[in-house]
Amino acid sequence: LAQELAAGRQVVGLLITTPGWATDVSLGPGVPKGLYLPHDDPGNLWAAFVRTIVSRYAGRIDHWIIWNEPEIPPTSPDLTWGGSVQDFVQLLRVAYTVIKQTNPRAVVHLPGITHWHNPHWFGQFLDVLVADPNAAANNYYFDAATLNLYLEPEKIYDIITHYAGMMRSKGLRKPIWVTETNAYLSRVSEEEQAYFIFQAFSLKIAAGAERIEVYKMADTATDLAADPEPFGLVRADGSRRAAFIAYRMATTYLAGFRSGVW
Repeated sequence: LAQELAAGRQVVGLLITTPGWATDVSLGPGVPKGLYLPHDDPGNLWAAFVRTIVSRYAGRIDHWIIWNEPEIPPTSPDLTWGGSVQDFVQLLRVAYTVIKQTNPRAVVHLPGITHWHNPHWFGQFLDVLVADPNAAANNYYFDAATLNLYLEPEKIYDIITHYAGMMRSKGLRKPIWVTETNAYLSRVSEEEQAYFIFQAFSLKIAAGAERIEVYKMADTATDLAADPEPFGLVRADGSRRAAFIAYRMATTYLAGFRSGVW
């Protein structure tokens, strides 16, 4: 963390994954025990964890993303959340309240949404969220929406504008961050991956994205088992793919943008 901050990077924390001993198995994988207890009750293990980590890193990490891709269905090996949409809203409600109490400067982000695993999840989430009579008074328990979007730049543009429209339909105007983007090398060539980087950055700006992050910087030894192919900007041996050059161009020439139109 010290090295990242010394290099001038802003670090964003991701709070995800409940250990087995802390999981409420009656509600599903990922759901912490005591989630519906008061925030100051020691039995609310999620509240205690969030309070501890946000306090520990305040001033070094002031942006927190609450979970990742909770809409992935139980049939997928990538499942991260086995609870209901209502349970997730409670997870967010507790996190937001505790984070703001602990570090008032902190920014709370929704989890990264893939869209394609369940195109209806975000709409269902918003319905439950706005039905909370206390949500409006608490900024609807989040400061920014988050998306993880891959492969086709034109569809990515459509998805970002669609999600922004869903929020506006509920009276919410929140910034959108794209926290994962790239093109898998099992589907495109390295040259096409490089084209994707610049096209996707441009179209995401035009769609209104405030921040854009590429996943990921460098290949790791576990990529073949997980992805199922390495597609980082830098290979494991340190050599650069063409996408690295495209990324450098995009971050150089699109830096400081104020708006864009497609």
